[in-house]
Amino acid sequence: MAFLDRFRRKKNKKTGKRNFTGANAGRLFNDWKATSSSPDAELENNLKILRDRCRDLARNNPIVQRYFQLIKQGTIGNGQGFKIQVHSRNDDGTLDDFDNDLIERSWYQWCQSPEVSNTYTMPDIYNMIVEGLARDGEVLCHYINTKEGLKLSFLEPDYLDSTLNKELGNGRCIKMGVEIDKYTQKPLAYWINRDPYSSTVVANYSNPSKEDRIDASEMLHLYSPDRFGQTRGYPKKLASTMTAIKWLQDFRLSELVASKAAASKMAFIKTPAGDSMTTEAYLDGEAATMPAMNFEPATIDILPQGTDIEFANWNHPNTGVGEFDKAMLRTIASGLGVSYASLSNDLTQTSYSSARVGLLDERDSYKHSQSFIIEHFCKPVYKKWLEMAIISGTLPLPMTRYEKWANPIEFSARGYHSVDPLKEAQANQLNLTNGLSTIQDVLNQSGKELSQHFSELDAQAGLAAKMGIDLAYEPYGTKFNAQTGVPFDEDGEDDAS
Repeated sequence: MAFLDRFRRKKNKKTGKRNFTGANAGRLFNDWKATSSSPDAELENNLKILRDRCRDLARNNPIVQRYFQLIKQGTIGNGQGFKIQVHSRNDDGTLDDFDNDLIERSWYQWCQSPEVSNTYTMPDIYNMIVEGLARDGEVLCHYINTKEGLKLSFLEPDYLDSTLNKELGNGRCIKMGVEIDKYTQKPLAYWINRDPYSSTVVANYSNPSKEDRIDASEMLHLYSPDRFGQTRGYPKKLASTMTAIKWLQDFRLSELVASKAAASKMAFIKTPAGDSMTTEAYLDGEAATMPAMNFEPATIDILPQGTDIEFANWNHPNTGVGEFDKAMLRTIASGLGVSYASLSNDLTQTSYSSARVGLLDERDSYKHSQSFIIEHFCKPVYKKWLEMAIISGTLPLPMTRYEKWANPIEFSARGYHSVDPLKEAQANQLNLTNGLSTIQDVLNQSGKELSQHFSELDAQAGLAAKMGIDLAYEPYGTKFNAQTGVPFDEDGEDDAS
């Protein structure tokens, strides 16, 4: 047995090592350099450059301008903004219609001039916030108490110096201009540079004074973080696509210049080999020039004896420009979270199904932005406004019942027209009949409030009665049998019976 054991294959006890392919090292991955650092360390040295380049694209690039137009239209709508509904209740559980209506009317009146300079309305501010988040990555809103009540003051992100980092002791420190608790990462204050666009002030801002400190309770810092512990925001969508946008912009310029040169029909005059007398005559002396001929339409020039003409062939416009342009725009649209058809306005190869899929996905992105603005701007500003309005006496309500009107609120954003109106109307009717949705759920699709909708129906019926017009339908008046579809009569039986 010992002799035969020599020919037996020994089992290899060494097992294979399991790796991630993306973590492999070798010649195929040598150019992939990746380092691990904190979110603030990544932004500290790059934030200003990213923001400046995004602003340059916003000023000069039509693709970025179109993107801003899309997100403002999709998120805010045409001057609509966000509508408020207060749902406070009395002690017996019924809706407090009087106080709710009073608060809503006072809110809309304040929204006509909420900003400290009295320049912008609230819909204007909504649009500027959407563009500011996309272009700069963050928005600063300072609460200011004035004789007129609460006012909002908006600051550019440049007022927070991203290079200001300082240890303050007692578990506090300043990170990129924001004072935070080192253990909880909670913002405590914001250190504002009063003149961020002056190089002298920036250079001397290493020792800020107490006058530059604004408590976190008086400042609203809007940004969408990607990592826990991130102190500042950055334009993440434009940051990931700005390289492709710049390449496409440079490519279009180069192709335009080349096509313009090709359209000019440049040509060269050739002389016989060895005949350099003519050329040398134009090269001698300080004022030496090369001979040139200008071509004009419908003219025939006689060339010198022994010379010939050769036209430059630039091969432009290039036939592959269109496909390259589309491929780049598809990549850019994917990074920005919008559809190619919307960003490029190119509907030549768009079918109904593909346009519907792209539009629904794009609207989901807008709804995400709407939810972010409602939760991080509309509701905090409303609560601050309500508090100041009660304290100043603008609203004749007791401060002891502040929580009654502060929390039961709802902001509704703009709705969207259906891609297939008939099928959606049928689905809404079925959901209402089966109790799976409410009338307000259906109205949210068009951005309307239930109270507004009922008021319009009441006004419509009153105006029709006043003018002696019989309406062909009566909303919510006729009840149908959910099984047979036949309307019930007053006795609760089918008319057909």
